[in-house]
Amino acid sequence: MVPILRSEPISRDVYIALFAGRPERVELREPSVGTRYGVELADGGTPPFEVDGRNDDGTATRKRVSVNWRNKPSRTLDLADLADALPPGPRTRVPLHLEQRAFVQEFLAGRAEQDGSTDLPDSDDDEALRLRGDRVIDTTHLRERKAQADAIAVP
Repeated sequence: MVPILRSEPISRDVYIALFAGRPERVELREPSVGTRYGVELADGGTPPFEVDGRNDDGTATRKRVSVNWRNKPSRTLDLADLADALPPGPRTRVPLHLEQRAFVQEFLAGRAEQDGSTDLPDSDDDEALRLRGDRVIDTTHLRERKAQADAIAVP
């Protein structure tokens, strides 16, 4: 564990911390005061909402559970439908799934790349760059910025 020399917010959106060395891992957590319940917007929009799947002991699963409107004009969710979609278990299973845990962002110590950085592919056909975990980056903006940098570069 590396001691923190100084740690304070310097504006509403910026927090600074100075360490006495190089930490292997830094975690930023939302304040966890009270219990929050809610749903998140689904990626496709149908059904409109989702919640994280949970086991009976509260641990997260990778499964997402859909939540539908019961009455959209009055902004009421169909919790009976949510209860039917969950596996049989204790009565606390619906609130357990609706509980929104505090977000944790984890930063790990950087590791040197073996081959260094690589250029974007020359083909304009491939507008996406594939990353680990089935993540994708749209490279259109990167290509535009690279073209601007190349145009002002002095040979």
